[in-house]
Order: sequence, then structure tokens, then C-alpha cells
Amino acid sequence: MKSSNEQIEGTLRERIHARMYGPGERLPTELALTAEFGVSRATIRTVLTRLANEGLIVRRQGAGT
Repeated sequence: MKSSNEQIEGTLRERIHARMYGPGERLPTELALTAEFGVSRATIRTVLTRLANEGLIVRRQGAGT
């Protein structure tokens, strides 16, 4: 069974590849993602950091993801 981190990461990765979030488009906020997935903000940050480290997203402090 996959952890919640892995499940959320997989879901976001699928959405990115399916172009639900287009190039240059912002992802939902951390708070919106916490509400959608029912997890802590720390969990969402971990997932977003992984995606950023892989180059799938760009994170800019204070400017959104």
C-alpha cells in the first residue's frame, strides 16, 4: 500500500502530465491541496518539494507554485 505522500505525488504527477496544470500555470495553493487530500500542510510541502527537485514544477517563495 502506498503512503499518502506517494498517492498525492502520483495524483499531482498525473495531472501535470495530463496538462490539467499547463506550463506557467499555478498549482492550487498548499491550503487548497490540504483540503482536497485531507492531509497536513507539511505533507503537501514534502510532495511539492519532491516534484520541484525532479523539475516538474518551479517553486517561488511568496509567488506560488
